Amino acid sequence: MGTNICKVLGIKYLEIDEHLPSVIGYLYLKKQNLKNNIYADRGNELLDNWKNGGDRNE
Repeated sequence: MGTNICKVLGIKYLEIDEHLPSVIGYLYLKKQNLKNNIYADRGNELLDNWKNGGDRNE
C-alpha cells in the first residue's frame, strides 16, 4: 500500500514514513468527501492511466 501511496503523491518510496501520518490524518478529516463520486471518478481515471503506463500528471 505504501508504494501505491507514493505513486499517487509522486514521492520517493523512502519518504513514505515521513508523509504517511499526514496522509492518514488528511483522509480521516476528509472521509465524508471520499463518498463524493467526483473524487472516485478522478481516482479511477488516474488508476486507468497508470495501468496503461501513463504519467500521473496526465
